[in-house]
Amino acid sequence: MADVREIIDRVRSKLTDEQRSEVGSDLETLKSGYLEKVDEAKAAVAESMDRKRKLREQKEEIENTTLDRDSWKTKFESHDDSDLIKERDTYKEKWNGYIATMQESFNNFYEKSKETETWKKVESEYKIPEEGKTLTPEEIENNVSKMTYHQKLGLFEQNQQPAKPTPPAEKPFTLSGDKAPTTEEYNKIRNEYGPGSYEAIQAMALIRKHKGV
Repeated sequence: MADVREIIDRVRSKLTDEQRSEVGSDLETLKSGYLEKVDEAKAAVAESMDRKRKLREQKEEIENTTLDRDSWKTKFESHDDSDLIKERDTYKEKWNGYIATMQESFNNFYEKSKETETWKKVESEYKIPEEGKTLTPEEIENNVSKMTYHQKLGLFEQNQQPAKPTPPAEKPFTLSGDKAPTTEEYNKIRNEYGPGSYEAIQAMALIRKHKGV
Protein backbone atom coordinates (compact mmCIF):
# COMPACT_ATOMS: atom_id res chain seq x y z
CA MET A 1 0.00 0.00 0.00
CA ALA A 2 1.38 3.34 -1.09
CA ASP A 3 2.29 5.89 1.51
CA VAL A 4 -0.35 8.67 1.73
CA ARG A 5 2.39 11.28 1.94
CA GLU A 6 3.81 10.14 -1.39
CA ILE A 7 0.35 10.25 -2.99
CA ILE A 8 -0.27 13.78 -1.72
CA ASP A 9 3.12 14.92 -2.97
CA ARG A 10 2.39 13.40 -6.42
CA VAL A 11 -0.97 15.12 -6.62
CA ARG A 12 0.62 18.45 -5.66
CA SER A 13 3.27 18.06 -8.35
CA LYS A 14 0.57 17.69 -11.05
CA LEU A 15 -1.28 20.82 -10.06
CA THR A 16 -0.79 24.19 -11.60
CA ASP A 17 0.42 27.05 -9.48
CA GLU A 18 -3.10 28.40 -9.33
CA GLN A 19 -4.51 25.04 -8.25
CA ARG A 20 -1.76 24.58 -5.63
CA SER A 21 -2.58 27.97 -4.16
CA GLU A 22 -6.24 26.93 -3.89
CA VAL A 23 -5.87 23.37 -2.49
CA GLY A 24 -2.30 23.36 -1.24
CA SER A 25 -3.28 24.08 2.37
CA ASP A 26 -5.91 21.35 2.28
CA LEU A 27 -3.36 18.89 1.02
CA GLU A 28 -1.03 19.84 3.88
CA THR A 29 -3.90 19.38 6.35
CA LEU A 30 -4.53 15.90 4.98
CA LYS A 31 -0.85 15.12 5.17
CA SER A 32 -0.58 16.39 8.77
CA GLY A 33 -3.71 14.52 9.79
CA TYR A 34 -2.37 11.34 8.27
CA LEU A 35 0.97 11.72 10.05
CA GLU A 36 -0.84 12.36 13.35
CA LYS A 37 -2.91 9.20 12.94
CA VAL A 38 0.18 7.23 12.02
CA ASP A 39 1.90 8.42 15.20
CA GLU A 40 -1.17 7.54 17.28
CA ALA A 41 -1.33 4.12 15.70
CA LYS A 42 2.35 3.51 16.38
CA ALA A 43 1.89 4.58 20.01
CA ALA A 44 -1.16 2.29 20.37
CA VAL A 45 0.76 -0.63 18.88
CA ALA A 46 3.73 0.02 21.17
CA GLU A 47 1.40 0.24 24.20
CA SER A 48 -0.36 -2.95 23.19
CA MET A 49 2.93 -4.77 22.78
CA ASP A 50 4.14 -3.51 26.16
CA ARG A 51 0.88 -4.67 27.77
CA LYS A 52 1.21 -8.07 26.18
CA ARG A 53 4.79 -8.33 27.39
CA LYS A 54 3.76 -7.48 30.96
CA LEU A 55 0.87 -9.95 30.80
CA ARG A 56 3.27 -12.61 29.57
CA GLU A 57 5.69 -11.86 32.41
CA GLN A 58 2.88 -11.94 34.97
CA LYS A 59 1.65 -15.23 33.59
CA GLU A 60 5.14 -16.70 33.86
CA GLU A 61 5.46 -15.34 37.42
CA ILE A 62 2.13 -16.90 38.41
CA GLU A 63 3.16 -20.21 36.89
CA ASN A 64 6.48 -20.13 38.78
CA THR A 65 4.70 -19.21 42.02
CA THR A 66 2.28 -22.08 41.52
CA LEU A 67 5.17 -24.47 40.97
CA ASP A 68 6.91 -23.23 44.13
CA ARG A 69 3.69 -23.50 46.12
CA ASP A 70 3.07 -27.05 44.96
CA SER A 71 6.68 -27.96 45.72
CA TRP A 72 6.53 -26.58 49.26
CA LYS A 73 3.11 -28.14 49.79
CA THR A 74 4.52 -31.54 48.83
CA LYS A 75 7.50 -31.06 51.15
CA PHE A 76 5.22 -29.97 54.02
CA GLU A 77 2.83 -32.86 53.60
CA SER A 78 5.66 -35.40 53.39
CA HIS A 79 7.69 -33.93 56.27
CA ASP A 80 7.91 -36.13 59.38
CA ASP A 81 7.70 -33.88 62.43
CA SER A 82 6.96 -36.61 64.98
CA ASP A 83 10.34 -36.09 66.69
CA LEU A 84 9.68 -32.37 67.03
CA ILE A 85 6.23 -33.02 68.47
CA LYS A 86 7.69 -35.52 70.94
CA GLU A 87 10.39 -33.05 71.99
CA ARG A 88 7.80 -30.29 72.35
CA ASP A 89 5.61 -32.48 74.56
CA THR A 90 8.62 -33.40 76.71
CA TYR A 91 9.53 -29.77 77.32
CA LYS A 92 5.88 -28.94 77.93
CA GLU A 93 5.67 -31.66 80.57
CA LYS A 94 8.85 -30.40 82.25
CA TRP A 95 7.56 -26.83 82.18
CA ASN A 96 4.24 -27.84 83.72
CA GLY A 97 6.11 -29.74 86.43
CA TYR A 98 8.31 -26.72 87.09
CA ILE A 99 5.28 -24.44 87.40
CA ALA A 100 3.54 -26.91 89.74
CA THR A 101 6.65 -27.06 91.96
CA MET A 102 6.86 -23.28 92.13
CA GLN A 103 3.16 -23.07 92.99
CA GLU A 104 3.55 -25.63 95.77
CA SER A 105 6.55 -23.75 97.15
CA PHE A 106 4.59 -20.51 97.22
CA ASN A 107 1.54 -22.18 98.76
CA ASN A 108 3.66 -23.41 101.67
CA PHE A 109 5.15 -19.96 102.12
CA TYR A 110 1.72 -18.35 101.93
CA GLU A 111 0.18 -20.62 104.56
CA LYS A 112 2.99 -19.76 106.99
CA SER A 113 2.96 -16.04 106.31
CA LYS A 114 -0.58 -14.95 105.47
CA GLU A 115 -1.58 -14.16 109.07
CA THR A 116 1.53 -12.12 109.89
CA GLU A 117 1.86 -8.36 110.04
CA THR A 118 4.71 -8.53 107.53
CA TRP A 119 2.45 -10.19 104.95
CA LYS A 120 -0.09 -7.38 105.21
CA LYS A 121 2.66 -4.92 104.26
CA VAL A 122 3.70 -6.74 101.08
CA GLU A 123 0.46 -8.51 100.11
CA SER A 124 -0.20 -6.10 97.22
CA GLU A 125 2.97 -7.30 95.48
CA TYR A 126 1.62 -10.85 95.16
CA LYS A 127 -1.05 -12.36 92.92
CA ILE A 128 -3.61 -14.28 94.97
CA PRO A 129 -6.27 -16.04 92.85
CA GLU A 130 -9.93 -15.42 93.42
CA GLU A 131 -12.03 -18.38 94.46
CA GLY A 132 -12.54 -20.81 91.61
CA LYS A 133 -9.76 -19.29 89.52
CA THR A 134 -6.14 -20.27 88.92
CA LEU A 135 -3.03 -18.23 88.40
CA THR A 136 -1.25 -17.98 85.07
CA PRO A 137 2.36 -19.25 84.83
CA GLU A 138 3.50 -15.61 84.66
CA GLU A 139 1.64 -14.78 87.89
CA ILE A 140 3.11 -17.83 89.62
CA GLU A 141 6.60 -16.81 88.54
CA ASN A 142 5.92 -13.32 89.90
CA ASN A 143 4.90 -14.74 93.27
CA VAL A 144 7.98 -16.94 93.56
CA SER A 145 10.23 -14.08 92.50
CA LYS A 146 8.73 -11.81 95.17
CA MET A 147 8.84 -14.59 97.75
CA THR A 148 12.53 -15.26 97.07
CA TYR A 149 13.33 -11.55 97.26
CA HIS A 150 11.47 -11.03 100.53
CA GLN A 151 13.02 -14.13 102.08
CA LYS A 152 16.46 -12.90 101.04
CA LEU A 153 15.72 -9.64 102.86
CA GLY A 154 14.78 -11.67 105.93
CA LEU A 155 11.27 -10.22 106.18
CA PHE A 156 9.63 -13.55 107.02
CA GLU A 157 12.56 -15.23 108.77
CA GLN A 158 11.05 -15.13 112.28
CA ASN A 159 7.66 -16.26 111.05
CA GLN A 160 9.10 -19.38 109.40
CA GLN A 161 11.41 -20.54 112.18
CA PRO A 162 10.12 -23.39 114.36
CA ALA A 163 8.67 -22.22 117.64
CA LYS A 164 10.78 -22.66 120.74
CA PRO A 165 9.75 -25.74 122.69
CA THR A 166 8.12 -25.06 126.01
CA PRO A 167 8.42 -27.40 128.97
CA PRO A 168 5.34 -29.41 129.85
CA ALA A 169 3.51 -27.85 132.78
CA GLU A 170 3.28 -31.16 134.59
CA LYS A 171 7.08 -31.75 134.41
CA PRO A 172 8.85 -28.78 136.06
CA PHE A 173 12.62 -28.68 135.77
CA THR A 174 14.72 -29.23 138.89
CA LEU A 175 18.43 -29.64 139.52
CA SER A 176 19.49 -31.69 142.48
CA GLY A 177 21.96 -29.91 144.73
CA ASP A 178 25.14 -28.60 143.23
CA LYS A 179 25.74 -31.57 140.93
CA ALA A 180 26.68 -30.40 137.43
CA PRO A 181 24.58 -31.90 134.60
CA THR A 182 26.29 -34.02 131.99
CA THR A 183 26.62 -32.82 128.38
CA GLU A 184 23.72 -35.04 127.37
CA GLU A 185 21.57 -33.64 130.20
CA TYR A 186 22.50 -30.06 129.31
CA ASN A 187 21.62 -30.57 125.61
CA LYS A 188 18.31 -32.08 126.65
CA ILE A 189 17.59 -29.01 128.81
CA ARG A 190 18.42 -26.68 125.88
CA ASN A 191 16.13 -28.60 123.56
CA GLU A 192 13.23 -28.72 126.01
CA TYR A 193 13.40 -25.19 127.43
CA GLY A 194 15.42 -23.22 124.87
CA PRO A 195 19.05 -22.04 125.02
CA GLY A 196 18.12 -18.71 126.66
CA SER A 197 15.80 -20.17 129.27
CA TYR A 198 16.35 -19.90 133.04
CA GLU A 199 16.79 -23.67 133.21
CA ALA A 200 19.53 -23.72 130.57
CA ILE A 201 21.33 -20.77 132.18
CA GLN A 202 21.15 -22.45 135.61
CA ALA A 203 22.52 -25.69 134.19
CA MET A 204 25.40 -23.89 132.46
CA ALA A 205 26.22 -22.06 135.73
CA LEU A 206 26.53 -25.39 137.52
CA ILE A 207 28.78 -26.74 134.77
CA ARG A 208 31.06 -23.70 135.01
CA LYS A 209 31.09 -23.86 138.80
CA HIS A 210 32.09 -27.50 138.63
CA LYS A 211 34.93 -26.66 136.18
CA GLY A 212 35.99 -23.70 138.28
CA VAL A 213 35.37 -21.19 135.49
